[in-house]
Amino acid sequence: SADPIIPIKNENISFPSFMISTSSSEQSFLSFYSLLNRHKITVKQIALCQDNLDFYIGNDDMICPAMSVGCKGVISVLANILPSYTHKMTMNGYYGNFKTCSAMQRESIKLIELLFSDVNPIPVKAALEVMGTSSCNLRLPLVAADEKLMKEIKSELSKFNLT
Repeated sequence: SADPIIPIKNENISFPSFMISTSSSEQSFLSFYSLLNRHKITVKQIALCQDNLDFYIGNDDMICPAMSVGCKGVISVLANILPSYTHKMTMNGYYGNFKTCSAMQRESIKLIELLFSDVNPIPVKAALEVMGTSSCNLRLPLVAADEKLMKEIKSELSKFNLT
């Protein structure tokens, strides 16, 4: 079936149907999870839908830019490792403190890249092991992170006093 065309503020906007949930009683749009790598979301779409649709970014490396154009929050991998930090960064963006939000985004970008450098959840489990939160007792088909990735993750986590 074709993706729905949604009339909002005299505009017709096409969204992939798997990304839309509606309230059965009011048919009002509740949320839109944006995977910027797969579906380009324009500032115009966010502006047109602002009152009817909440946008949540699904890319940890784009939290600050997305919040600056109206996203309401993040669905995050980084939050598994730095929950308070990710919350603080997101809330700074939500309340318009983009100087702090962008500084935090830049500070965490290398760790974010490492968390996405191998098949999920290998880097996250490696980070949790480095932090002493979890052991890397994996069952197939999962495998442990290689030595190089472990060293890089440990180095980045030390910047956040987590090793």
